[in-house]
Amino acid sequence: MTSKTIYSGFALASAVVIAMCGVFIAPMGIVDTSLLYVIAQLLIYSASLLGISSAVSHISKHLQSINKENGKDNKTN
Repeated sequence: MTSKTIYSGFALASAVVIAMCGVFIAPMGIVDTSLLYVIAQLLIYSASLLGISSAVSHISKHLQSINKENGKDNKTN
């Protein structure tokens, strides 16, 4: 587990906790625009870290498989 995964999980959990606090703390049910802005920023931050990490790992695995295939072809020639 990398630090990016930990940070993105923490940001996601924070967004959920802040949303729940905004709904259940008085005045109940009234959600201010600043609260929505903070929640949206935390969700975007966590999604970007998770998305970037998964994309980079997928691309690196694909490049490694291409390199292995090219190495096998070079050895047989």
